[in-house]
Parts: sequence; C-alpha cells; structure tokens
Amino acid sequence: MFQNFRFESFIDKKLLSNIKSYVQEGGAFLMIGGELSFQGGGYDRTPIEDILPVTMQKVGKNFSGPEFQPVMEKKLQRHPILRLEKKAAFNRKAWSSLPMLNGLNLGLTAKPKAHVLFNFKTKSGSVPVFATLKTGKGRTAILATDSSWNWNFRKVGEGGSGRYYERFWNNVIDWITNAQETRLLRLETDKESYKEGEEVLVRFNVLKEDYTPASKEKVSLTLLKASGKSGNHLLETDDNGDGAFQFLPEREGFYTVEIEVDRNGEKLSDKISFGVSGETAEFDKPLVNASLLKNISAITGGQYAVLDAAKDLSRYQFENPEVMVQTKRKTLSLWDNWWTYGLLVGFLMVDWWARRKSGLS
Repeated sequence: MFQNFRFESFIDKKLLSNIKSYVQEGGAFLMIGGELSFQGGGYDRTPIEDILPVTMQKVGKNFSGPEFQPVMEKKLQRHPILRLEKKAAFNRKAWSSLPMLNGLNLGLTAKPKAHVLFNFKTKSGSVPVFATLKTGKGRTAILATDSSWNWNFRKVGEGGSGRYYERFWNNVIDWITNAQETRLLRLETDKESYKEGEEVLVRFNVLKEDYTPASKEKVSLTLLKASGKSGNHLLETDDNGDGAFQFLPEREGFYTVEIEVDRNGEKLSDKISFGVSGETAEFDKPLVNASLLKNISAITGGQYAVLDAAKDLSRYQFENPEVMVQTKRKTLSLWDNWWTYGLLVGFLMVDWWARRKSGLS
C-alpha cells in the first residue's frame, strides 16, 4: 500500500517492476491519494501505472483541495467493498450519512476493465475517486483522496460512530486479497464432515462481474471420490445464481468437489474438500457397557467392580509376581592399559605445547 508517498527517495525505479510481477502472480496493491501520489509521486509511465485501475495524464493541477461528495456508481451497488449494511436501503442510507471528503487527485482516467465504485463530476468531466482492477492473478485498487479519515473522526465528532469507516476498509482489504466472500464463484458444503451413509449437500453461488446473480449459468462440477475415481456433472444456476449438488458417499475417506465456470474464455473455479468417517459408536455414546465388562472379567478370571467415592483401587489386591532379569557386568581397569597411559601423556604434551606457544611458562 502506497499512501501519499513519493518513491524516488526510497526505491530505485527499476525495482517497481518487482511490485508489478508480485501483483500479476496473485498479490495485491493499493494506492491512496494525496499530493505525493499518482503523478505527484512520479508514478506515471512506470510499472505501477500498468497495474493500477487508472491511467495518469499531465494536467496543470494534480491535486485539488476543496471539499467534495463522491457519487456511488449505481450499477455496482452490490460490490462487496460498498457493503456497509446487508439490506440495500440501509446501505444507501449508511453511505449518505458519511461526511464529505476534501482533497482529490486529478488527471486520472479509468481503464476499460476497471470498476469505478465512486466518481466526482467536475467541469472537465468525471474523475474516479475509488476504482478496482483485476490484473493477472492479482487485484489492485485506488482511492484518489487521502481524507477518508473524515468518515471516522468527523463522524465521531458529530456524535456518530466510526464503524462504517472501519467496515469500508475491512471490505477493501478483503477484496484486494481475494477473500472467499468477495469471489464471483463460491462453493460450500452444509457440514464440515460427514458420517458414512449420510448424504452430502454441496451449494454454489455464481455472480456476474458487477456482482449481480448469474442466472442460468452453466457450471461444470467434478467429484473426486475416496476411491480415486472422479465423476463430472453439468449443472445450471437458478435465477439467484445459486445451485446445489447432492450425493451419497460410497465409502469413508476424503472427497474433493471442484466447480468451474467458463465465461468468455475466462475460467472461474473453486474447490472444497471434506471427510467421511465410519461408525464411531464409542465416541458418539461413551457409556460403560456393564454386561460386556462382566463377560470379559468372567472369561479372563478377573473381577468386575464399580469404583465410587467409598471404593478405589487400593481395596483390591493384585498379584505382583517376581520378575527375574538376566544382566551381565564386565570390569575394565584403565590404569594398567597402555592406551590409557598414552592418552594421558598425550594430553599433557598438548597442554605443554600450547602454553609454550602462548608464551607461558
């Protein structure tokens, strides 16, 4: 994350390509605005610009200080970053309750595949305030202002709460790190583990790029069984983008379910694994089976007794047979062996030589 940061005094420009490679291999990058961000930080025409959701143009003034109210993009209201409240009406009310921001980076243009969640209308056109982009295997985002703290401090100063500020940034971190709840394809089972003979229910949800439900979407499901065999199934989502698959495991062991959606040449996939265990009656019902214990004691010539506060094991006498262990002992005298004498003399000679070498008498 770079926030109002000019890199030239700290990072060699050649190393910016390492950040680009990191993101494209599945990493995350976030740039927050300010006078030293974007063009003001020298990031135009660098590898950083390649991975950001915006391009940078030279303008007379890179940063404008007056207050402004960002406008939410209606088509992306379901985006997980914008989810301050679960219900849409409450969510819109939550955003409208937040204070205005001040200070905006200018000269930014959203890239074709970027999602602009907030923008601000100026005389010269629309300026992206918050935008996201998927680049390679990673994700990036920009906030073209450094005054989001207004949503916390000013809100609290007005007698409100800063929880929407905290939730917003939690949502941002979840999205750029590709958390499970921000993915367009999600897969889950109704339980973490199953017993043998119990039916497994697998649920999945598919969303469009704008996070609206993907209805009638073709989904390919692959089931890898405990026996090593696999089965393929072609399914379809309902009007809410949801789907389900049920099956009865053939035996105990580990199973893996993987789903895949082919969307205009781009493949979305997710997988989940779970275990199926056999009968475990001794764990399900850990009770004493008195009849079984009595039979065992009778057959083996033992005793059956129930221990309580008045009885303990000290009341019972157990045979303690004598145990004979055969051992061997050999005595070896050290002082009448030539190698012992030689070893001792050798140590003395080494000590004498070391002392002489060090100049000691």
